[in-house]
Amino acid sequence: MTKDEDPLLQNVIERSAAWKKLWRFWIGVHYAAGICGALASTIAAASKDTTSQVAAAISTVCFGIIGFAKPEEKYLRYVRAWRIADSAIRRFRFGSASADFLMRAVENGEQILQELERDKENKEEEVRKMP
Repeated sequence: MTKDEDPLLQNVIERSAAWKKLWRFWIGVHYAAGICGALASTIAAASKDTTSQVAAAISTVCFGIIGFAKPEEKYLRYVRAWRIADSAIRRFRFGSASADFLMRAVENGEQILQELERDKENKEEEVRKMP
């Protein structure tokens, strides 16, 4: 069996591909909502008719997405995890890394992604403790 046929490598490649899709999705959401929100805000400020009201509502939704979904945070986590996995895959394929190294890289990537969940849980806990 060649290194490219290794089931562990295939699993890491699949996971890395999923992380890559997710970081691309979240950076796309971030920029789309930001640009759309800024344009809608400009239109809302420039006109005085119903277009202004619609543009203001669109702007509010766009900036709400950025504020509540925090796509940039998600992008940063997924891109960090992907970079770790991608580097480990290359090193494994060219013989400078072991299967153990590859597994640790995936675990490291998962830990980065779990920090996102922990951060959310910690913030929710802080809100519950507020008077």
